[in-house]
Amino acid sequence: NWRKTGAAAFFRYIRNDNKVPLAAFPDPAHDDRPTTNPYRIDEMFRHDWAEIYNRPEGTPPPDWDVFYNTYGRYITPIPLDKRGPPEADELAKQAARAPPHSVGGLDSWRPAEHHALPVQAWQLRATVEKAILDRGAYPDVYYHVPVTELRKGDGRRPTDHRGISVYAANYRVAAGVWWRRLVPGLLLWCHPTAYGGLPGRECMEAAFDAQTAFERAFLTRTPLAQTNLDYWKFFDTFDPNFFQQLKIAVGIPPPVADLNYHLNAHAQKRFKIRGHLGEPFATNRGAGQGDSWSLFDALLFTTVQARLLADQHPTVAFTSVVDDRALRGPCDDVIAATHTALAMDHAAGLVNATSKFVGLATTESDRRKLRATSFQGQPLKVESDTVHVGFNVTTRR
Repeated sequence: NWRKTGAAAFFRYIRNDNKVPLAAFPDPAHDDRPTTNPYRIDEMFRHDWAEIYNRPEGTPPPDWDVFYNTYGRYITPIPLDKRGPPEADELAKQAARAPPHSVGGLDSWRPAEHHALPVQAWQLRATVEKAILDRGAYPDVYYHVPVTELRKGDGRRPTDHRGISVYAANYRVAAGVWWRRLVPGLLLWCHPTAYGGLPGRECMEAAFDAQTAFERAFLTRTPLAQTNLDYWKFFDTFDPNFFQQLKIAVGIPPPVADLNYHLNAHAQKRFKIRGHLGEPFATNRGAGQGDSWSLFDALLFTTVQARLLADQHPTVAFTSVVDDRALRGPCDDVIAATHTALAMDHAAGLVNATSKFVGLATTESDRRKLRATSFQGQPLKVESDTVHVGFNVTTRR
């Protein structure tokens, strides 16, 4: 059914996720000669990703109390009707939504097998979900999380990949139930220009908003500038305790937030590359891309930031596509708002890839001003055209 599969295929296309996985990687221990040894490839990935999944030595975790004292007025409760453990009918409906050929986790269940279960099985499963919530911890197998690596760009080095965590299939069903419960409230709660991840909020709208604003600025002869901001390994640097507290602050039941914290804080991740499952490695930060709760956390954070900027920089428009953000308005105000956003990111333990920031402007005087601007010591790259969520945005007349 193209109506169901077309949007997902299109999103994979604009993210360039259709690349064939590499079978060989340059080995820095042997003058970058290619190696196909799966054990050596796993060793290289664990070495290079250690600095991503772990805070630099001597760097403290983000202080939730300090963050809340500074930004707490922008954090409000999300409407949520059902607050108990997932119920049998919810579990059955969520299991039926999963693509039957999607990859299973290490709990030995496949989504196609879930499809075949009768309602009575889900009634029994609901008692298990209640027991998990009461216990405050998942079955041991849930904590073993393979991480499949998707190539980004040329994808020749371990860090030139996007890690997708493949959680246990039973966990994904329960997490999906919570996501379905939260979506109606999120649609009301999230910033109106927070695109991606929510129904009716297509990511391409962010690019359309930018191009429309520039066209209007040319027609009205109004100077307009924009900065495009990019995080460094966004989901992979989430602090489990910080986002546990953020969930509770917006009204997620504490036992549910605690359970998700426990999973992220104790997960044993292993890289899975071309069918080879590597050795487990230690982490002290990071949430799994592919987990509904990780997307929820991202939408929470960007909306809180949008509210902050709307309050302190009312002339600046904010759009986001999960972790890709754009700030648009008068040049001086955009620069100031960008510094405000970076300060909030730092307070949350998030890192920005300032070398990837891009500045755009409709006038040469604003372009000169942007070229003279640095963020966290990195001079801003200024362009006339840029690709934003897969679409070209131009300031050329």
